This record gives sequence, C-alpha cells and structure tokens, in this order.
Amino acid sequence: MQIINTWPNDIKLIALPDTPKIALLEHLQIPFQNEIEAKTYWQDNQTRLIILDQHDTQASLLQLDDLLHHQIETALQNPEYIEELNNDYVIKLVIISNAGNGLYCMLPKALDLILTAQMQHNTQQGNADD
Repeated sequence: MQIINTWPNDIKLIALPDTPKIALLEHLQIPFQNEIEAKTYWQDNQTRLIILDQHDTQASLLQLDDLLHHQIETALQNPEYIEELNNDYVIKLVIISNAGNGLYCMLPKALDLILTAQMQHNTQQGNADD
C-alpha cells in the first residue's frame, strides 16, 4: 500500500508499473487546466491518493487508523465514481468533506473484487449479529 498526501510530483516514487502510472497521472489532471492548478488544489484541499496492491488485504487495511480505514472502505464500497485505468486497474474517488477534500483509491481490478466482496460479507454478518 502506498499513501500519497500531496500531488505526486516524482513519477518514479509511484509504486505502479509504467502504463498504469501514466494513466493515473493523466486521470488526476483531467479536472484541471494544468499541473500547477492540480498541485494547488491538492495542497489546499488535502486530497489523498491510496494505491493498493496485490499484497493488501482487509486485515492490512485494519492496521490503518480508523479514519483512513473508513475512508478507504467508503471509496471501495460507495465511491463517487469508478473508472478503469488500462486493463488491469481501477480508480475510485470518494469526497470526504463539504470542502471538497477527496480520497482517490487505485488498485488492481482483481483486488477490488476481492476486497469489495469481503467488506460486503462482513457488513452482512454484522447486520445479522444485530
């Protein structure tokens, strides 16, 4: 898992293969006129990027602080939108405040299916226990 709290300036530090890395950066710039505007927005609005990989599990997400764990779960289960980035990855966005703060969550499609199914199963079990 990689947690990025600022605009990803150094492409080499993003823990993804080249093709999805380029697709990610292009996607993140779409709402903006240029990269400077994007950087400013990220700085002013505390936007965050979470990159999950095949080693991440629901158990590893539980190791995060409660707030971040909840935000990632919300991004996975109830995102504002989902978009495929190349054939193997998806990106999901959740808005986490009225000020527009957001959390992008990028992960392999296969992991998305697994984590989402596990979270739904746990939610159903929790509801059955009530």
